[in-house]
Amino acid sequence: MLCEEIDLLFYNGIALISDDLEELRLIKKILESDIFFKYIKNTTKDYSSGYISMSRHYLKNFGVCQLTDQQKTLLLSKDNCNDFLYELYGIEIESSVC
Repeated sequence: MLCEEIDLLFYNGIALISDDLEELRLIKKILESDIFFKYIKNTTKDYSSGYISMSRHYLKNFGVCQLTDQQKTLLLSKDNCNDFLYELYGIEIESSVC
């Protein structure tokens, strides 16, 4: 979730905070991608009923690639950015992991 509310009280979970709205939109796209989901599924602890453990311990090792200004613009303009991110990360495109 991307929230621009200055008075938001954040009391539980994991948050990324920045004054750079474009940076937050970019990281949101990446964190909502199949690549990130695949990373989480392969590195976190599974619980019953399909739940997975998600903590900063697991998140801190996920690498966010360096993007040119052109790549940033392209990424932000796409509704579905999975193919684009697979190419950026140099990962062979697979069938959807969701």
